[in-house]
Amino acid sequence: MATRSTERNGSESSREGRPDPRKLSSTQTALCGATAGGISRMAISPIDVVKIRLQLQQHHSVAGAQVKYANFLDACRKIVREEGVTAFWKGNIPAELLYLVYGGVQFWSYAQINTLLRERQDMIGPTGQKYIAGAAAGTIATVATVASYPFDLMRTRFAIQASGQAKVYPSVLRAISSIYRADGLRGFYSGLGPSITQIVPYMGLTFGAYESLKILYLTHLPPTFYAWEPVLCGALAGTLAKLGVYPFDTVRKRVQVVCGPTHAYVLAVAQARTTSAVHVALDMARREGVRAFYRGLVPGLVKAGPSSAVTFWAYEWASAVCARWNEYWAEEEEWWRWQQRV
Repeated sequence: MATRSTERNGSESSREGRPDPRKLSSTQTALCGATAGGISRMAISPIDVVKIRLQLQQHHSVAGAQVKYANFLDACRKIVREEGVTAFWKGNIPAELLYLVYGGVQFWSYAQINTLLRERQDMIGPTGQKYIAGAAAGTIATVATVASYPFDLMRTRFAIQASGQAKVYPSVLRAISSIYRADGLRGFYSGLGPSITQIVPYMGLTFGAYESLKILYLTHLPPTFYAWEPVLCGALAGTLAKLGVYPFDTVRKRVQVVCGPTHAYVLAVAQARTTSAVHVALDMARREGVRAFYRGLVPGLVKAGPSSAVTFWAYEWASAVCARWNEYWAEEEEWWRWQQRV
């Protein structure tokens, strides 16, 4: 009697003409994207907490400003000394929920749009195809993120609240209850305008820079493109894109805490008298100068590169796992079909 592996090998010819079993389904693509977003968020949370705190404190130039953190390293030292290492993951639960939604929708829509544009590749070229697909995927993910935006707002407020008994929000459920009681449904969407304004150009710049860097690499270096090199190009592209839209991110963070109970936060937050992003930006420029828009830029850039790198790596890893799973079940299906024929 033939062994099972032999039987499978004998059925190889029967699989000819069938779809590649390693190709991911739409659901698997979304799950891989969500996995990539979740892993990336967990990895960059410490840098994000430091960035948020630097963004929200007033600039040194403001008379009488209470500046708690002098710079990135000073912030790291004080957070560890005063609140412990776990403080670097404050607000990570709502942030994970946000990244799961965004990552899943982004990679799913990117795969779908790429498939649709493949027939028009002769007209737009492979670079144009990737750029259009990436920009469209970013836009679709942005629309989906609107529904999950409250998680982003809560992430910001968790990141700057004091530790111990003075916590503003002891849990996510208490945060939802407190924000709704104080400001109603509108309170969950403070800063939504600058958030959308930031995300759309950020995704366009990221994919545009990625394709440009890849072409530059292939033009001036040997014609090989190893698995780690797209990750490197993606990290550089993410860093360049973040530099371009960073002021929008700072304004968004300021608006997100305008209505919050700032008296209980771990630092004296640079307050505003309105939730209008335009008014907050103008007030920042008048009172603190243009440099205030780039508070926390160093950790912001440090975060952007690794975040893109980890995201691409995690997506490729999850995709490989799903592909092996599909291949295994395709072989099982072939074996059972062979058994039925016998």
